[in-house]
Amino acid sequence: MYVDGSASPDMHGTGTEDFYESGWYFNRGTYTNPFNGNTAHETGTADCADDCTSAYRLMLGEGIDFGSSIRFGIEHGPGDHDPAVYGSTAFWYGQPTDALRWTDSLTVGDTGSESAHGYASDDPGTARTLTATYEGNDGTPTPVTATVRDTTAAVTFRLAVDPDNRGVQLRRTGDQTGAYQAAAVSVDGQDAGTWTEPLGNATHRWLDDTYALPTALTAGRSRITVTLRPTGPAWSAAAYQALSVVAPFTDRGTPGAVTGLSATGGSGAVALSWAPARDDVYQPHYQVYASTTDGFTPGPDTLVGTTDLPSFAHTGLGVHQHWYYRVRAVDATGHSGRFAGQVDATTTNTLRIEAESLLPPVSSTADAVAQSDCCGVHWSGTAQLWFTPTAAGKTVRVRFTVPTAGTYALSTVQTLAPDYGVTSLAVDGTTAGDPFDGYHAGEVAVSGPIDAGTRQLTAGAHTLDLTVTGKNPDASNYYAGVDYLTLTLVG
Repeated sequence: MYVDGSASPDMHGTGTEDFYESGWYFNRGTYTNPFNGNTAHETGTADCADDCTSAYRLMLGEGIDFGSSIRFGIEHGPGDHDPAVYGSTAFWYGQPTDALRWTDSLTVGDTGSESAHGYASDDPGTARTLTATYEGNDGTPTPVTATVRDTTAAVTFRLAVDPDNRGVQLRRTGDQTGAYQAAAVSVDGQDAGTWTEPLGNATHRWLDDTYALPTALTAGRSRITVTLRPTGPAWSAAAYQALSVVAPFTDRGTPGAVTGLSATGGSGAVALSWAPARDDVYQPHYQVYASTTDGFTPGPDTLVGTTDLPSFAHTGLGVHQHWYYRVRAVDATGHSGRFAGQVDATTTNTLRIEAESLLPPVSSTADAVAQSDCCGVHWSGTAQLWFTPTAAGKTVRVRFTVPTAGTYALSTVQTLAPDYGVTSLAVDGTTAGDPFDGYHAGEVAVSGPIDAGTRQLTAGAHTLDLTVTGKNPDASNYYAGVDYLTLTLVG
């Protein structure tokens, strides 16, 4: 659950059934309680071939505070990879007594922004570039690149606020690798309490967190000077935002132009990034337009995606493809900012295909599902294709698409574990590479690239077969897992 434009969730649950307080996926029958219930659950019926569930939850004691917006989502399966159809209705019981107006933004590490905001410290910390993702499962994690400083010394800066404010929300974007960051806060020399952030995450390192500045220290002022004195580990910051608490208002402003747009070609994808655009309400989302035609005019046919972050991955592309891009900001009321200038990039000669993205299979003689990161390992794309036969001679077939005809060098990355068997691969029915023994004593591991030979492939659909042919004598089962398939155009 995301509030007020934050890229970090205020609530991050563990599953659909857990949110509705119905553990083990509603396996105790339907029920109705005052604050939650499972009113219907059908499986394998004439009207529901798979699993159909209806549930509700009334959040009275645990409602999430918000000032300008709230966004709720539920992941599709354990790793957000399962095909599903969701429908929902939300009722908000409240009064619109306050709203949040975005009145200022400080970009740490940007000399112009620091100078304009009087950013000062005896030891501000070296400005470094961090490319990382936010935690929470809001679709496929998208890397965001920004400059960040870490310091144990006091820092001071100025922020513009609305003179009619009823308090100010001070938002920070920072690196949460170090948990339990804390800082004593003062506003214009007056004590405002201690900002304590217990969260820490060394994998998804970006965090947006917020500290409420009291009305008594901000009301009637158009500018405040904030001082933060770290009291724990190094205090990390890439940006600060001032969100003034004001009376409800109609957003009539237009978002600022997108600046700093850049594009970098990769394996079957182009990565885009840009500087956040300003608006009256934090923060706008972005529309990304793309074309293979230089100087194209953005329109509905060239819209390739939207994002709430100042970054975007244009995926599913071919090899050696040249693309042109335009990006603009759009706020919640539909006001559009000016487009950034056109940029372009070319994909590489390599395609990386996430194996779990090829599900559901064309055919399978045992269960084949997407398995999310677990057991101490991290798979590319945060998941793998997990094949779980209990005997040899079982095969799963998936279909992949080659966008450009040519000669390709093939390789895979697979998983090893104490209960994994020996597998062989086939492309379009012909063996590809040598058998692979997936047994690994003690713990789960991920292989390096496994050569699957060279193959002439036409443009279009092809099949990949994963067959479990046996197992190591020490292996306890016949499982198998494929992280991704790589195709490199060599001719």
